[in-house]
Amino acid sequence: MLTKRGISPVVATVLLLVVGVLAVVSFQTWFESYSSILFTKSEQQSSSAAENIQIENLIGNTLYFKNTNGNNLTITSVKINNIDCNVTSNLSEVITELNVTLCLEDLTNSTPEVVVYTTSGIYSEIFFIKDISIYSTIPLSCTLNGTTVLHGENYSFYNSSTVVYGSSCSSQLRTCDDGVLNGSSSFNALSCSVSSLNCSSLGLLGGEWITIPGNSALGTGDFCVMKYEAKNVGGVATSQAALTSWTSISQINSRNNCSIFGIKYHLITNAEWTTIARNAELVSNNWNSSVVGSGYMYLGHSDNNPASTLNVSNTSNYYDQTLNVEGSGQKRILILNNSEIIWDFSGNVWEWNNNTCSQGDPWYSTAGWLEWTNSNVNGTEKTLGGSIGNYNSANGVGMYYGCTTNGNGFLRGGAWNFGTGGAFFILLGNSPGSVDTLWGFRCAYTP
Repeated sequence: MLTKRGISPVVATVLLLVVGVLAVVSFQTWFESYSSILFTKSEQQSSSAAENIQIENLIGNTLYFKNTNGNNLTITSVKINNIDCNVTSNLSEVITELNVTLCLEDLTNSTPEVVVYTTSGIYSEIFFIKDISIYSTIPLSCTLNGTTVLHGENYSFYNSSTVVYGSSCSSQLRTCDDGVLNGSSSFNALSCSVSSLNCSSLGLLGGEWITIPGNSALGTGDFCVMKYEAKNVGGVATSQAALTSWTSISQINSRNNCSIFGIKYHLITNAEWTTIARNAELVSNNWNSSVVGSGYMYLGHSDNNPASTLNVSNTSNYYDQTLNVEGSGQKRILILNNSEIIWDFSGNVWEWNNNTCSQGDPWYSTAGWLEWTNSNVNGTEKTLGGSIGNYNSANGVGMYYGCTTNGNGFLRGGAWNFGTGGAFFILLGNSPGSVDTLWGFRCAYTP
C-alpha cells in the first residue's frame, strides 16, 4: 500500500531557489537582447516636467511618454536632435507609444536630445545610445511632395490636383517599402478637387450662356442657361442681345427648339427657373433698397412703357430702353451670387417652362391671380415655385395663376404690358400648344 508523503521543507526551499534562478536568468536574457537598442537616460527632465508627466523611455523606434495626472494633453510635436518626427497625438492612455522612426533614420549622434512639445509644456531628455549601429538598419520612410509615408504605411495619392467639371478624381493607394514608394509615379498629387462649372468655356450652341449654381432643395445641380431670352436667328434659338424675343411660339415648339441642339439641351424647367429666382432673391443688388427683403425686387420691363417687347441695345445700361431711372423698378437684369447676369428674367415676355400642371395636387386650380401670401398657395406651390421669404407682388416677386386645366404648360416671369413684373410669377392657364405674342422661352443645358 502506497503512502502519500509531503515534500520536505528542505526540498521545497531548493525548488524555489531553482525557480528564482531560472527567472533571473530569463530576465537577463531578455534584457541583453534589447540592451543594444535601449536608450539610457543621461540627464533629468527639463524643469517644466512633473513626475506624472514625462518622457518615460525610448526603445528601438518607439518613444514612451507618461501622463498620469488625469488631464487631457495633446502632443503637438516631437523632435530628436531638432529633427521633426512628424508626430502628433492626443494622450488618452497613461503610457503613449509614439513611432519616431522618421527622426532615427540618419542618427549618428550617440547622445541625442529628445524634446516633446505638449499643450501643458515642453519636456526634454538626453539619452545615451549603447549601440548606434542598430539605426543604420532602420527601414527608410518615403517622402513625396512634402508628405512623409513611414515604412509599411500607405497613402492615397491622386493623378491630378484638379479635374474638369463632370469628371471624377482618380486615386491610388501607394505603400512605402524601405524608402521606395510603390505604384505609379503619375499618382503624386496630395489632393484633388473638381473644377466649378464654367458654361462660357464649354462652347455651347445657341449664343451666350451663364452658369447657375444648383439648389439641392429643388433637386438641381449646377447648370447652364441662356443669358438672354431666345431670339429667332434664321430659325435657330439664340441667346443674344440683338433682336426682340422669339414670341408667338408654343411650349411644344419651344421644347423642340431647345432639344435640337443635343441631348443635354432642353427648355428650362420649373425647378431650374425657381433655382435662379431664389438665388437672385438673396442678392441685395436685386432689391431697390439694397437690402434683401426690404422694398421690392426689380421688376424688369413690365410697365407698358414702351408698349412693346425690347431687344438689348446697350448691355452696359441695365435700364436699356425703359424709363431708365432708378426709382422706376424697370431694371432688366438680375445678378446672381456668382456675379453672373441674366437679362429679362422678371419681365419683357412670359417664358415657357418645360413642365405641365395637374389640378389640385400639387397645383391649386383657381382661374385668377392670387398673391403668394394667399393661404391657398402657401403649401406645395410655394415650395416648388415661390420665394424663400414671405413676399407678395408689392415686393416685386409676382403672383400665382392656378392650373385651370390638367396638362397646362408653365409660363413664368411676366411681360412688358402687365403693369408689374416678378421672377416668381407663375401662369398655369394655357395649354402647351397655344401661342401668344407675349410668350417666349429660353433654353437650359445640364452638363
